[in-house]
Amino acid sequence: WAPASAKTRMDMWKALLKAGGGSGAIGDLPLANVRECVIAGSPRPEALKQVLMRCPELRVVEIPEPDLVSAACAGLMKCAKLRALRCGLTLMPNIINMRQVLISCRQLRVLSFTGTSDHLVSLEFLTDELPKGCGLRELAVARCSANWKDIDKLSKSCARLQVLRFPKSFVETGESALSPPPLLALARLKHLRSIDFRAWTGKKYKQRPWLTEDMFGVVGQLKELREVRITEQKLL
Repeated sequence: WAPASAKTRMDMWKALLKAGGGSGAIGDLPLANVRECVIAGSPRPEALKQVLMRCPELRVVEIPEPDLVSAACAGLMKCAKLRALRCGLTLMPNIINMRQVLISCRQLRVLSFTGTSDHLVSLEFLTDELPKGCGLRELAVARCSANWKDIDKLSKSCARLQVLRFPKSFVETGESALSPPPLLALARLKHLRSIDFRAWTGKKYKQRPWLTEDMFGVVGQLKELREVRITEQKLL
């Protein structure tokens, strides 16, 4: 799809839109039965929205190109059976429709983001979009930067979280001596079974080990924890 010419892609979008939604009429099946899709290339935002709205059976969606995330989410709001969503993020991500997806897609259980920049994207962009009572079971945010406020908001919104992954990321130790240990809020997650705190060692800002003994102490309060993935941390 992505290497195709602009005309070929446009013809494909027209054909998909013409296929219709899920009314049961002849020609509807190409979209009505779609379970998984990877969104790439350069579709027009409105066309992308219309195509996804015609895929009521979608379960798994991958959006590796950050510029398409917002437009795709505008259509995914109608995909009530969505189970897993994986997206790429820029340093200043446009995810303004993500909150509506999290509210509308009540079966969404897996959400994964990967920063595409050499610099770390702030976790605050995501936590600002999390609704109360979020039903996520697995959250992965690669190449992110977080502080105790982000972790606190995350733990309050996603109380049923079972898997938390921050690979190649960085967590601030605290804005001041009075700031609480940044990972302390994870103790609220009574169902947490797996954590991934692999650091990213490099030459750019915040590409260094960050996990301290005080931070890691929260693990003793996670009674359901079964898997821990930690690399490139001085604590080891």
